Amino acid sequence: MRPLSSRRTITLKKLLQIIREEIQAQQAGLVLKGKEPEICFCDPRELFPSEVISFIKRAVTLLGNSQQPQIMRSEFNHSGAALKKNPIQLLLVPVPGFFQKQRIVFTWRYGLIFTSYEIEFLAKFSSLLSWIMGEEALTAEASTTIKDFYGLVGQSHQFQKLVENIKRISHSDAPVMIMGESGTGKELIARAIHLDSCRAEKEFIPLNCAALPELLLESELFGFTRGAFTGATQSKPGLIELADEGTFFLDEIADLSPVLQAKILRLIQEGELRRLGETKVRKINTRFISATNRDIEVEVNRGNFRRDLFYRLRVIAIKVPPLRERREDIPLLLTHFLRKYRVAGSQKSVAFSPRAVEILVGYDWPGNIRELENEVRRCLALFPERELLTEECLSPCFFPDRKVVSQAGAPFDYFQAKAEFERRFLHQALTRFNFNKSKTAAEIGLSRQGLFKLLKKHKIALPQGVQNLEEN
Repeated sequence: MRPLSSRRTITLKKLLQIIREEIQAQQAGLVLKGKEPEICFCDPRELFPSEVISFIKRAVTLLGNSQQPQIMRSEFNHSGAALKKNPIQLLLVPVPGFFQKQRIVFTWRYGLIFTSYEIEFLAKFSSLLSWIMGEEALTAEASTTIKDFYGLVGQSHQFQKLVENIKRISHSDAPVMIMGESGTGKELIARAIHLDSCRAEKEFIPLNCAALPELLLESELFGFTRGAFTGATQSKPGLIELADEGTFFLDEIADLSPVLQAKILRLIQEGELRRLGETKVRKINTRFISATNRDIEVEVNRGNFRRDLFYRLRVIAIKVPPLRERREDIPLLLTHFLRKYRVAGSQKSVAFSPRAVEILVGYDWPGNIRELENEVRRCLALFPERELLTEECLSPCFFPDRKVVSQAGAPFDYFQAKAEFERRFLHQALTRFNFNKSKTAAEIGLSRQGLFKLLKKHKIALPQGVQNLEEN
């Protein structure tokens, strides 16, 4: 971090003092994130136990590339002794305008959990801190760019494995079949394969096989010559022909009719096609990528999909994990979509509160990334004036157990409140420790068996890729 001017340095220190006093924290400070996080400023410096320094640095590392506020908890006191009744509460808020060279403002104190007001207060102050450090800020465009892979965003193990597979197969011409639930980004994956290949300069043509009736779909795929049918006043090339030397993407391939399945099979086998109403054979050199959200092997066994076409299209198979199996990517995806859909020209930084992020991470996302993206757009549209989107901004689907209270009121249910607290606490703890069950149990004071019983009681499922994760 380049030195600030003396005037800006003085102003920054005054702001940190205001933050500390308003939030009634032990300290407030600023961290520069890098290979080794560096605490650049703090107020006051003399109240900085060495154990707190290591805790803050570890917390900043766990924050990853997320731009969402985060609350973390440590179980030691200023002497380093275990103190379950008075843990350290740490609040981290990334400073807007610094993504690649990230700055994070923090406050910490003993015992008291940070309130929604305090989180929002610090979030608003972080924008002012960004302006104070403006002489070394990145450009607006650079600061709103998240490192991705041809539009794919993530940092989890499952995501990294997916990207490695794409890189491994992209330079081959072998057909690829992408299988995954609706909303997992299958077309984005197909486009990434194309853009990472030697065909990237040529066309990428997508087509949803379920979107058109059979006769129209055939003419769209293969094209037609003038007079081939009523209304064909001029010849037109098909989409497959337009994808010559490029990539053709067949989405929802399981919805193809038997007639078109036979024609696609011959096309792939022979590398040639004929437009409707034409005898001329045209050679094509196109890579085929297909996708489906169904169990295609079940469709083959039922006789709904040709077995020979299935083997032709699934030379290489990619299974896309659903979002509930890569929950670690949700905070980063939230940041990505918040920046993507914020009001054009607005420099206002918007984030979800820690409790809102906790709820979003714990949700099962049947609609996957598309559902998450739509939720972010909804929140921005309904609450355009907010800089911190709290749990009250989220859709009702995130609160299935919430009961409507009549005007006469309803008795407060202690057992329901206790169960809700346990669910929230477990989701937060698992997320904080990367779903490592052994570490989570140790940190929250439970045995492994005790943690397993609570997970089973509240029907909390861990992402598939980390279900067997132990101490690293």
